[in-house]
Amino acid sequence: GLNSFSGPQPVSLPVVDVVTRQEFSCVRRLMTPLLSEEENAILYSKDTAIHGCTFTLEVLLRGTISPSTGFIIAPSCLASYIKTAVTDPLDHKHLDTDVEYFRNTVPTTENLIAFIWSCLQETMSPAHRPLLNGLRLWNGAAPHNVVSFKGEYRQAPPKGFLDGMAVM
Repeated sequence: GLNSFSGPQPVSLPVVDVVTRQEFSCVRRLMTPLLSEEENAILYSKDTAIHGCTFTLEVLLRGTISPSTGFIIAPSCLASYIKTAVTDPLDHKHLDTDVEYFRNTVPTTENLIAFIWSCLQETMSPAHRPLLNGLRLWNGAAPHNVVSFKGEYRQAPPKGFLDGMAVM
C-alpha cells in the first residue's frame, strides 16, 4: 500500500515572506542639467533647493524556511547586508556629492530605490540574491507616496527623450 513505500519522500518546505524596515536620512537636491533653471523649478518645485529627507525602506525577501535554522536568512546576515548596501553609503550623506552614482543621476526616490536594489544585489551572497523579492521606499516628507521596485528593467527610451515629464 501507500504507507509501505520506504524510498525518499519529497519534502515540501513553507515559502514565507520576510519584510524588514530601515530608516535613513540624507540630503539631496533635485535638478537635471537637461532642463533650464525655470523648467527645473516647475518640475521639482521647492526640491531644487538642498534639503534633508528621512526615508523608510522596506526590504522584502521570499524563500523557503531552512529545516536546520528555521530562517530563510539569518537576521544578523540580513542586517549586515542592509548596513553595507544602504546605511553606510546613504545615511547622513549628501547624495549629490557624497555618492558617486548621484553626481550624474538625479536623486529622485525612483532613482534612489533602483540604486539601493543594485547595492543590495552586489552585497548579497549569490545564495541569498534570489531571496530579494522587492523594495518599498517612503519619503517622510510625502508619506502618502511609496515607490516600489522588484528589479525589473526595460530598454531605455531614445536619448534626449524626457519620459514622464509633465511640465505644465
